[in-house]
Amino acid sequence: MKNTKLLEELEGYIGKFRSEETRVSNTLKDKYGEVFTYGSTPEETFLKLINNLTVKPKRFIVVGCSIGWVNFYWNELHPNIKTIGIDIHPYRIDFGNSLIEEYNLTNIKLSNTSFYDFEFQEGDLIWESNLCFPQSDVYIINNTILNKNPNISIISYRPISKKENYRINITSHYYPTSWMERQPFWVYEKIK
Repeated sequence: MKNTKLLEELEGYIGKFRSEETRVSNTLKDKYGEVFTYGSTPEETFLKLINNLTVKPKRFIVVGCSIGWVNFYWNELHPNIKTIGIDIHPYRIDFGNSLIEEYNLTNIKLSNTSFYDFEFQEGDLIWESNLCFPQSDVYIINNTILNKNPNISIISYRPISKKENYRINITSHYYPTSWMERQPFWVYEKIK
């Protein structure tokens, strides 16, 4: 990232706030289970995936955005295309929003909203940080999203769909993340 101060703040999050992060995660376990891990996707991985797309999205949506890493990468690369991050971890969302305010960034928003409740739109590019989601839910929700909005593109850490009419538009890629040297990514982009 060109904004090295912002990058330092993102990189320092877990070291500075681990105890508060853990406390909030523990309060959410009853409702969501053991689904709160913390990791990050390097900007280089993000760029390789984004630069391989042919779609020009209307919005960039990050599901499971955590503190907003991927939203911040996008905002720096495409400041004129709105990015929205959603997550169910309020402490992470609050931290990311404090950075948006501190650095006076526009066209970027982080929201304490569930994947199940968010309204996706035609023309969205969706980045799904979904390793903690049940695979069956990922299939169901993605099929619903694609049925309702066929001109959406998706980048996912998990397989996107079993439906043959969608699978023909899915490619797989392997890039490093903070937790794995060769994390599989699946990309859905409708071939026109």
